[in-house]
Amino acid sequence: MELELNVKPRLGLWSFDITIIQLLQIILEAERSAVNGIQCSLNDLRDLIHFILVMLALGPQKQDLRLKLELDHDQ
Repeated sequence: MELELNVKPRLGLWSFDITIIQLLQIILEAERSAVNGIQCSLNDLRDLIHFILVMLALGPQKQDLRLKLELDHDQ
């Protein structure tokens, strides 16, 4: 059961990556840099939104606990 929960998302991600690579190979050479630039920009925007949502969800009180847990984990 646990293995199944780890394998299914990886297979979905793997098939999505192959699809994206295949689509990028179909795009003309002149348009490829523009498509890659837009893709990188959207990825960065998604990361920014993710970081903001995590900060809002945790709040300042939980940040100290999270930092302490990360420091304990590193040691």
